[in-house]
Amino acid sequence: MRPITLLPFPSAILARAADGARTVAVYENSQGQMVDDVRLALEGAAPVQFIGRLSLDSSGFGIAPDLDSDYVRDRLLEVLNVEVLDG
Repeated sequence: MRPITLLPFPSAILARAADGARTVAVYENSQGQMVDDVRLALEGAAPVQFIGRLSLDSSGFGIAPDLDSDYVRDRLLEVLNVEVLDG
């Protein structure tokens, strides 16, 4: 799910989307401010793991290109407890 707005947070939509999930991975290009909103929306129905990180560029404004797909893949595999293989 990719929310368009965060206020009000789409809790009911997220809960339906995550129904039956073993775990929910939250990707943000930040320090994880939305993780708590996701945890509150799911009310303990599934564990929530943060898989993003702060993207920095030389300007210091955090406007660098999005994280590379290898990083996101490796974090997802880590959250799912799958061995990450190089190459």
